[in-house]
Amino acid sequence: MSKIIVAMFSCALFLGGCTVTPPAAITPTAELPIFAVNEGKVISRQDLLARMGEARVIYLGEKHDNPTQHQLQREIIQNLVEMGKRPAIGLEFFSRAQTSWLLNFTEAKQSPMKGSAAESSHASLSHEGESLRQRLGWEQRPEWDFYYPLILVARHKKLPVFGADLPQGMRFHITRVGMSGISPVERALIPSTGFVHEDYRQLMQKQLSEAHCGAAAPDLLDRLYATWVARNDTMAASITAMLKELPSSEPIVMILGAGHVARDMGVLERVAHLNPGVRQLNLGFKEISASPATSDFATYQQPVQVGNTRFAPDHGYLWFTPPAPATDAPDQDPCALFRKRHPPVSEKPSPS
Repeated sequence: MSKIIVAMFSCALFLGGCTVTPPAAITPTAELPIFAVNEGKVISRQDLLARMGEARVIYLGEKHDNPTQHQLQREIIQNLVEMGKRPAIGLEFFSRAQTSWLLNFTEAKQSPMKGSAAESSHASLSHEGESLRQRLGWEQRPEWDFYYPLILVARHKKLPVFGADLPQGMRFHITRVGMSGISPVERALIPSTGFVHEDYRQLMQKQLSEAHCGAAAPDLLDRLYATWVARNDTMAASITAMLKELPSSEPIVMILGAGHVARDMGVLERVAHLNPGVRQLNLGFKEISASPATSDFATYQQPVQVGNTRFAPDHGYLWFTPPAPATDAPDQDPCALFRKRHPPVSEKPSPS
């Protein structure tokens, strides 16, 4: 039982199932730099936007609970619209099956009934937003305040929007029983890109182990990685489906955790596998307490060697942002907190 508790808790942390309390947005005193990693230089926001205008898929890799990063995501989408683009917005935090609810909201038109309130009415929009939240099952998820503004941008700008991930219940089921243990119905809902990379598996299992404070058994790591692959395959298939329908001049802006595109792997490499030659731009938001000196940038250009593969640095572009306000004590060791919440069986008090 303790292993199941640890698995569910740790899976929630690493795979995006945990909830966070969104703090107020941070307003930096000065804009922190945007670093073009492969070129080794700082570029302007205008330069970055120009490059985004030439890409078909734009990844905005986030830390889920950072309000500044969500604010910048909205600004990027609005800037692309001002450039004459109509980007489709993909969201990791919603499943493919929830896309229709998102579209029912973003495509809403004013009621034809006489005397009805205008669509722009604040009261009407607030009611529709709460209805959407309930239909998506987000009533108890405080991070709604991070993602609802992105949905509003899609509604106001008449942009396509889609959920890209697996349903949360399926993700937890794969983590619990593995791919071999899920039902045929579930298996039919998981697209496979056919992309296999053994060195990437080793890289990710090492990171999964570190994220779980070394407490995850090998069989759990296998299931966690299977869940990770299934999610990345599903998001890649969702992006590919949108690429087939969008005009070639219009991009997809994919909002997702930075880990899903770290080192140009995960979702990004699977999209490239399904769409050879597609032009992708990998931007990762990077928390930092102060603007780094130019000499510090070399630390963000380090590749990683695993097996026979030399993996790229985490992202092609880094946009530095202030860190999210700490929810725990600043000096709290996260693994110490993990062990406190989930001690080994031998350390748990006996029932009296």
